Amino acid sequence: MNNKLGDKKLVSSLMIRMKQKNIDKLLMLGIYCQLVYSKTIFLRNSIVAEFIHEVLEIDFPTYVVSSRTLMTARTIKIIYNFDDAEIEKLRRKTLYLLENTEIEENVKKSAKSSKKKKNENDKLESWLKGL
Repeated sequence: MNNKLGDKKLVSSLMIRMKQKNIDKLLMLGIYCQLVYSKTIFLRNSIVAEFIHEVLEIDFPTYVVSSRTLMTARTIKIIYNFDDAEIEKLRRKTLYLLENTEIEENVKKSAKSSKKKKNENDKLESWLKGL
């Protein structure tokens, strides 16, 4: 995985929890839910799908990749059926990938928020600031 991760603080806290030797299934489900669903860690859905492919060795259809909620649900469903040995293997593999992926210091704001269309209140507010 050659892509960069965002939100260094969140990734670091997840890695600290994953370094525990005895990690239970519930904690692993929560970590994966956080990893897949968070837009501050993986900025694009395609990067999430690539990460899941490398860790769990599964591919999702295009319509699933377009929704983080669907990817989260499918990933959690798969991990839920793992036994303790598979959870440990998943922990080591995930930790290895997170440690060997570059983390960006500054996460860029999404382009959607900067191109937000102004409503009437915003227009009035900018007009009043001009006075």
